[in-house]
Amino acid sequence: MASDSSSIAEGMQLYKDYQCGECHGADAKSSKTANVPKLAGMNAHDLSAKTMKFLASRTHESVMKECGETPNNVQVKKISEFIAGLPR
Repeated sequence: MASDSSSIAEGMQLYKDYQCGECHGADAKSSKTANVPKLAGMNAHDLSAKTMKFLASRTHESVMKECGETPNNVQVKKISEFIAGLPR
């Protein structure tokens, strides 16, 4: 996955827009609950694939209903690229 600075900045904004930090922490590693994974520093491709599988399973609906609309594939990839660049 190519990750230029504009894509990373867009991923950071999408992370904020979709309120991912509400569960995963603003730094993507300070989750508020034990069963919420720490994401910072994960491989972008793996994170994107796992997230898309999670979203497709629809098990997220009760957890993510307050986040509004679900991110699409491109948005998930950009968010994943942002998260991959964060320190563990």
